[in-house]
Amino acid sequence: MSRRLSIPLLLDIAIIDAPDHLAEANSTPGIDRRWPAGGRLVNAVLRRRIEVTFKVGDRLLPAFLPRDDADRARDQAALEERLNGLSDADAWRPADIDRLAAFVTGDDRTLNVGVVVQELVGRLFVPDYAATAASYAAARLLDEYPRSNPFKAVWWRLSGQHHRARRQLWKLAGEDPHCIHATAIAMHNLVAAIETMRDLAADPASQYRLTEETVVGQCMVAPRAVLRTSAAWARVSFLNRPLRNGTLMVTNLRDLHDGTAHTGLALGAGEWSQCPAHRFVPRVLRAVWRAAVAKKPEIGA
Repeated sequence: MSRRLSIPLLLDIAIIDAPDHLAEANSTPGIDRRWPAGGRLVNAVLRRRIEVTFKVGDRLLPAFLPRDDADRARDQAALEERLNGLSDADAWRPADIDRLAAFVTGDDRTLNVGVVVQELVGRLFVPDYAATAASYAAARLLDEYPRSNPFKAVWWRLSGQHHRARRQLWKLAGEDPHCIHATAIAMHNLVAAIETMRDLAADPASQYRLTEETVVGQCMVAPRAVLRTSAAWARVSFLNRPLRNGTLMVTNLRDLHDGTAHTGLALGAGEWSQCPAHRFVPRVLRAVWRAAVAKKPEIGA
């Protein structure tokens, strides 16, 4: 059941654990991604970690901007249109798909999938994007930073690792906010999906019955969490008490998505916050699976 955790001065968090509750929160006025200043300690710490990590200049990445930000909505709609219009030849290099397929079939067990995926998505924005083991490690650090324990977070800041990771990825992306989001945050879900695809291909119980759409549905991995905040007093039907200004709403989206065997929930399809790549990501997974089946026909239907 969705629930509220509130401790004076320390935290004020609502945990959402049902898809219909998430849909209601997304449609409730006052619940947004607009974080008010101040607030309780845990809420303020998380806000600060996001602000010091996911900014280009003085502006947050699009995935952290509120629903009524007109520039965010326009830019993300334009990006979705561009991604949907790409042919396979323009969207990726066949060699990248072939390398990922070899990983799925088990022909290449040493492949650093994260590097290949980071470069594949980076080249959607920067044609000569060149990922390395170091750039992938930087992406993993920045992705983990907002939810890391206080000791690790402080060490990463004091040691300069956090700063160097940001500097490396921002430079590779040419300061493009969408490229930064894709190569520092979103790519991790695609890496996890490819790893899940490898497990499916290796499972004898799955072989000879895996259709393309079944594979895509079973491999899709949602973000670990979706964050919303209440920027005003608001009420939702699934909580007894009204939300106060600054209440943080956390949806364990990966848990909600697991077992659904479809892609809409994972990518926010139909919501104001839907991922611009909600059609593109399944295309990548289909391409990898087709290439894997070509290498190892017995894993296909």
